Amino acid sequence: MVKLYGMKFTVVTCVKDGEQFLGHCLQTIQEQKYKDIEHVIVEGFSKDGTMAIIGNYIKQNPNKNIKLIRSEPKGISNAMNIGIRNSTGEIIHFLHSDDYYISSDAVERAVKLFQTSPGHEWVIGNIVVEINGEIREFKKNITKKNLQKMMSVFNWIPHENTFVKKAIFDEYGYFDEKLKQTMDYEFWLRFIDKTDPLLVNESFTVFIIHPHSTSTNPANWTRIAREMLHTWKNYKIIPFVGKAEKLTKLPIVDKISSLVRV
Repeated sequence: MVKLYGMKFTVVTCVKDGEQFLGHCLQTIQEQKYKDIEHVIVEGFSKDGTMAIIGNYIKQNPNKNIKLIRSEPKGISNAMNIGIRNSTGEIIHFLHSDDYYISSDAVERAVKLFQTSPGHEWVIGNIVVEINGEIREFKKNITKKNLQKMMSVFNWIPHENTFVKKAIFDEYGYFDEKLKQTMDYEFWLRFIDKTDPLLVNESFTVFIIHPHSTSTNPANWTRIAREMLHTWKNYKIIPFVGKAEKLTKLPIVDKISSLVRV
């Protein structure tokens, strides 16, 4: 059995008007067996009961390392970057108000993977969603090479089931605050071919699909498409192929881009 040697783990929760799911999210963090957890909460001046829930959470956990930062809402990218800047953990994990840990040993299992695979700088688990109270799990059994091809078409990396060493942010920068929907997609592409992710058939968290979710709301799909096309052009992505950095022009991407204003 691997002995945990004290890798500090930071959970970053960004929330604004998230009272519907926040209580359960915080409860699953509170129930984690792993003890060396720093929790950074970035709160966007909510107008619902979010602050009351956070206040109770802090009172109930006086011995836990909880940092509450209230910041004017300037987009999720900005909020996550604030969380990163205020993090001191070796591993960073984003768990927002409509996400929750699937079990009390979720963080412990993630830390063990970093310890038993020291050459990997980030860990990617399964896609797990909750739809109308039913949990659906999409297991992945793909290689890094296949992942890069898949990422040339769509963001197959679930941020809520992905754990990243702080060193990644130090070396490759933070989230692009100009992007409102696909900031994590652009971030993964920035270093996916320069680092060695560990892909595992394990589930750590659940993402709740609901009408107000920014990533699954159909009202945001046009913006998502525009931002993805913009990212493809910036990184010279050929769909179903991957990066083509030596090419100066991408006729396929340019043709698609002409149909959708980026």
